[in-house]
Amino acid sequence: MTTRTAFGAATEVAAPTHPAPLPRLVRRLAGEGISWVVVAAGIAVLVAWPIGRLLYEAVRTPGVFHQIWADPEILRAIRGTVVTSLGATAMALLVGGGAAIAFWRLRVAGQQWLTAGLLLPVLVPPFVSALSVTQAYTAAGLLDHLLGIRADWLFGPAGTTLVLGVQQVPIAFLVLAAAIRTRGGADAERAARAAGANPLTCLFTITLPLLRPALLAASALCFIAAASDFGVPAVLAIPARYPTVTTEIYRAMSFSSSGLASPVALSTLLIVVALVVFAVAGRLTNRITATGRHSSPLVVRGRPWHGVVSVVLAGYLLVANVIPFLGLLSVALTRVYGESPVPAHWGLDHLREAVSGAAGGALARSALLSLAAASVLCVAGVLAGSVALRRGGRIVSTLIAIPYAVPGSAVAVAILLAFGRWFYGGLVIIELAYLARFWALAQQPIGAALSHIGPDPMRAARACGASAWRAWWTAIWPSIRPSVFAGWLLVFLTCLHELTVSSLLYVPGKETIGVVVLNAELAGDLAATSAIALVLTLVVLACAVPLFLSRRLRGALGFSAGGMW
Repeated sequence: MTTRTAFGAATEVAAPTHPAPLPRLVRRLAGEGISWVVVAAGIAVLVAWPIGRLLYEAVRTPGVFHQIWADPEILRAIRGTVVTSLGATAMALLVGGGAAIAFWRLRVAGQQWLTAGLLLPVLVPPFVSALSVTQAYTAAGLLDHLLGIRADWLFGPAGTTLVLGVQQVPIAFLVLAAAIRTRGGADAERAARAAGANPLTCLFTITLPLLRPALLAASALCFIAAASDFGVPAVLAIPARYPTVTTEIYRAMSFSSSGLASPVALSTLLIVVALVVFAVAGRLTNRITATGRHSSPLVVRGRPWHGVVSVVLAGYLLVANVIPFLGLLSVALTRVYGESPVPAHWGLDHLREAVSGAAGGALARSALLSLAAASVLCVAGVLAGSVALRRGGRIVSTLIAIPYAVPGSAVAVAILLAFGRWFYGGLVIIELAYLARFWALAQQPIGAALSHIGPDPMRAARACGASAWRAWWTAIWPSIRPSVFAGWLLVFLTCLHELTVSSLLYVPGKETIGVVVLNAELAGDLAATSAIALVLTLVVLACAVPLFLSRRLRGALGFSAGGMW
C-alpha cells in the first residue's frame, strides 16, 4: 500500500468497508488529489505563465539579445554588476565564513550576541542599510559632524560592494555554520593534533578541504543575491552614475520610451544566470547534507588571543550596524538637515511626518499586502509541503523556488507581461508578484517540518476513531505550528520592506513604504527619507521580536546556526 503523507491523509475520508469499483486514478484524485490540483494551479498561474511569457517575449523579439551586446551602457551595467557582486561575495566569505569557523574552533567571548549581530542584516531592508551608511559616513553625516571624518567615495562601486557584502554575510555564515556541523572534521583534526600538527596546518589541510563544497555553494548564493539586489545600488550607485543590471532595468522601465525590449532582455539574462548558479549551489548543498554527519565543536581551551577575535567581530558590527543606525537616527531627529546632531537641534517633526500623509498610507498598504501574502502563502506552503513529500513531488519544490531564486526585477517584468493587461495600476499586481516571489519562503520551513513527522501520528489518531481532519488537527498541526508561524513571519517581514518588485509595478497613489523611501531619497529630501526609513526599520524589528525570543522559531527558519544562537 502506498504510504501517504500527513496532510494528504487529512484530505481523505474514511474508506467504506466495500469501496466502490472506481479506477485507481479516480480514487487517488478523490482522496489526496485536492492538494495536487491546488498546488499545480498555483504553480501554473504564479510561476509557469509569467516566466514562460517572459522567455517567449525574449525569443520572439528579433535582435533582443544583440541589443544587449551592442549597447555600451548595458555592457557597463553588466560589468558593474559582476565587479560589485564578486567583491561582495569575497567580503561575505571572509566575514561570515571566518566567523563560522572561528565559533567552531575557538572559545569566543560573547558568541551568542555576535551571532545575532551577524544575522541582523536579514531583518534590515538593504536600501535602509545603504541609506544609513550615507548618513553616518558621508558629507554632513554623523562622523563628519563629530570627528570631521567623511567618506564620499562610498557613492560608487566601493560603497556599493561593501554594503552588498554586509547584506550577504548572513548567507555565508549560515551555509558555512551548517556545513561545519556535518563536515567539520573534528575527529580528523584531533587526530592530526595528537600527531603533532599545529592548528594552522589542520585548518588548511583538513577543515578547509572538507568545507570546499560549502564554500562554493555559499559563493554562488552570495553572488546571485548581490547581483539581484536593487536597493543598495539605487542609493549608492545611481548618484555616482555607476550602472548595474537592476538599476538599468529600473531606468529603462521608469524613464525610457523604448518599451520593454531592454528590460525583457536583461531580465531573461538574469534568469538564465540565476538558474545556472542555483543549480550548481543546489548540487553542492545536497552533497553537504547527504554525506555529512554531526560533528561536535572543536573548541580548544581559551587563549588570550581568542579575545582578539571577539574584538574584531565586535568592531565590524560597530562599523557595519551600530554607527550607521546612529547616523540614520541622528538625521531623523535633527530638525534641519546639515545641523550638528546635538540635543538642542533635536525634534520629532520628521518622525511625525513619517507616520502621516503619503508615508503613513504607504505603510498601511505595505502592511495590508504583507498580511495577505503571508496568510495565503502559509496555506499554500502547507499544501506544497505535503505534495513535495509524495512521488514526483520534488519538482514541485523546484518550481516554487524559481521566482525566489531569480532576481526580483525579472519577476516584476514577468508579472507585468503576464497580468499587466488586467491588473496594472492597482495593488493586485503587486500582490501577485509577492505571492509568486515569496512562496518558497513559506514552503521551506513548513515542508521541512512535515518531512520530519511522517504518517505514523496520523495513522494512530485515525485508529483511535478520529475523523481525518480531527486527526490532522490534533496529530499534525501542533508539530508544524512553530514552522507555520515562522514561515508566516518571514514572509510578512520580507514583503513589508520589499522594494525591487514594488518599484517596477507601482503607480502614483499606490506606493508601498519602500517606494516612498526610494522616491524621497532620489528627490534629495534626506531628512524625510531618514525619518521614514527609521520608522520602517523599527516596525520591522518590532515585528521580528518573536525571532529573538523563541529558539524554536529561529530553528525552524535555519537561523539557529548550528546551535550557536
